[in-house]
Amino acid sequence: RHPLIMEGFGTCGLILLFATLSATAAIARFLQLAYRAGRVSSERRTRLCKTLIVMGSGGHTMEMLRLLGGLAPDRYSPRLYVVAETDAMSLEKVLNFECDRGLTARVMRVPRAREVKQSYLTSVPSTLYAGLCSLPLVLKACPDLVLCNGPGTCIPVCLCAYLLKFLGLKDSKIVYVESVCRVTSLSLSGLILYYLADHLLVQWPKLKDLYARTQYIGRII
Repeated sequence: RHPLIMEGFGTCGLILLFATLSATAAIARFLQLAYRAGRVSSERRTRLCKTLIVMGSGGHTMEMLRLLGGLAPDRYSPRLYVVAETDAMSLEKVLNFECDRGLTARVMRVPRAREVKQSYLTSVPSTLYAGLCSLPLVLKACPDLVLCNGPGTCIPVCLCAYLLKFLGLKDSKIVYVESVCRVTSLSLSGLILYYLADHLLVQWPKLKDLYARTQYIGRII
């Protein structure tokens, strides 16, 4: 071995060097993906877009269904839905939505990352658990598009999809649609996904003025 490596670096030095190079590569990859986010491809998609739809709850579910009503099922297909295990209402709405169109809904259930009124402190382990449960589902689905509009249920799914993109395993596009209720500020989910989502769509022009990476689409309800 070269004496400089033995004397100047040693085992600890080599570990530190490896950690530094790994961190640098990770930051560079993150910046690359962040730079690409928000750009609209000029290439017209000719094949079906496998779409993973993360349902929120309550009003978020209704907004998502209204949005899905404007998507051509012959292009955004197959559709796979992710519904929280404790969200019976969203499950029923999804089943009825697809049934009305003569289709059978494909639904995957995951633990809810954060229950209503759950403290942010206790939501950390529940979100990590939801992430562990979501990873095999995302790997199996391998979607071309992840479509979500909050609340917290979408975060573990989007993080798993981003991990696949980060590792170069699947370039899933993440599209987050902010709720119409958010007029002057982004939700917590929107802030978390601000640099991770490929497109962050808002329904009020003021949000576009405040957050440069967002795209204004007008009201969908």
